[in-house]
Amino acid sequence: MREHIDLANLIVDKYCIQMGVNRADLSKNRTKKRKRVDEKGTSLSFIRQSLAHYLYKRLPLNARTVGEIVGYSDHSMVSLYSRIVEDHFEVNDRYFMPYYDKLVEIAEPMVNSVNFERITAYYWKSVDKKLVKIRSTREFSV
Repeated sequence: MREHIDLANLIVDKYCIQMGVNRADLSKNRTKKRKRVDEKGTSLSFIRQSLAHYLYKRLPLNARTVGEIVGYSDHSMVSLYSRIVEDHFEVNDRYFMPYYDKLVEIAEPMVNSVNFERITAYYWKSVDKKLVKIRSTREFSV
């Protein structure tokens, strides 16, 4: 577990350097609304969301640990933003995708040796005569 936490911290450090932000800025202002964009126009929210989603999906770390690493105050933010990132994927958000693509470019060579991935699948269920999209999560090691 410790080696996965060290790997996650290394990924966050490299990504922050590449994006030109200070890692400490990711966890500033926990009690007040955070800055969404730094002085250079880089979206801190997109950086946090990308990191939280990627680390949670690709490393065997729980949501609480991932939240602490990326600067969230609790685990619920990891779950929330992981769903929001998947929504960004569905519409191929042109503002968000460059952030995530850069993270994958940096992190994927380091994470390939871990052989772990969380899968999120969808299925449709009839609720009150309406079709509802249901999210199902399954974890596995390759």
